[in-house]
Amino acid sequence: MKRYLLSFVFLLGAWSAFAQNTQLALSYTGGSHLTQIKAEAQQALSLNTKVGLKVKFADEKNFKKPVYALYVPVTIGGDFLRLSVTPFYYLKNKISAQVQDKYGQDIARDSYAFGGSAMLFITLQQDDYNDLYSNAFLGVSFARSQGPLFLGDGTAENKYYSQTAFSAGLHQNFYRFLSFELAGTLFEYPDGIKSINGFYSVLDQQDLAYMQTFDVVHYLPRYTLAVRITRLWTDRLATIYLGYRFGEFYEVDDQHSFMLGNTFALTETIHADVGYNHLRTVHNDNKRDILFVRLSTKF
Repeated sequence: MKRYLLSFVFLLGAWSAFAQNTQLALSYTGGSHLTQIKAEAQQALSLNTKVGLKVKFADEKNFKKPVYALYVPVTIGGDFLRLSVTPFYYLKNKISAQVQDKYGQDIARDSYAFGGSAMLFITLQQDDYNDLYSNAFLGVSFARSQGPLFLGDGTAENKYYSQTAFSAGLHQNFYRFLSFELAGTLFEYPDGIKSINGFYSVLDQQDLAYMQTFDVVHYLPRYTLAVRITRLWTDRLATIYLGYRFGEFYEVDDQHSFMLGNTFALTETIHADVGYNHLRTVHNDNKRDILFVRLSTKF
């Protein structure tokens, strides 16, 4: 935990030279299989341009060392059209378990990943008089990972594997009282998927598309469908949100994800997001409960 805090202090200090239009955030995600810390900083370079830096530390049972990832999000645009691009890179790690092929031969367990995502946000309606707002978003992502790859014939090897994701969604705000969001993502695998029984990679699939969960996702998805309803109290700067996601995966059973959370203001400048996430397969197996806490400030 000490190295997490020291890293965030370093990040905070590096950003302290930009004393205006800066947002900082620190988040914690915890479960029986996961402890994750994210430190974020974002700076407004101009009225329509923002650049950020995010560092992720995740302690997972499936990897020998903590997972480290770096993100550099850049946002360009205004109220009606906005483009967000986020390249990312995972440091090399190693799978904890011994990995063997069908002949009992050990194969390399090294894993790392890199890639990027792009999201276009479009304002469809902005009716300030009636307080009605509609937004759509379109996204495309790409990642290339290294890790143990298992084929249908029982062979296994450590190799590079590519994937892409295409996302679309709609967000509707009613009278600043209630908002509704619907989103879906389709995943594609340029290197082929039919003969794949499993792929052990350090990559979190949520770097390609938001999957309505606080959990890390290492399995290879086929598609996801998600919905979120949010009750807003704009005068208190608070919300309560409820989310659901269904995901179909290639190597494991399909999964449900249920989320409940509350955002609120602690002070005039510090805001909090506290959430709970329950996940289970369609057969009520592999149940997981996850806690999420995020603090952010802007100055």
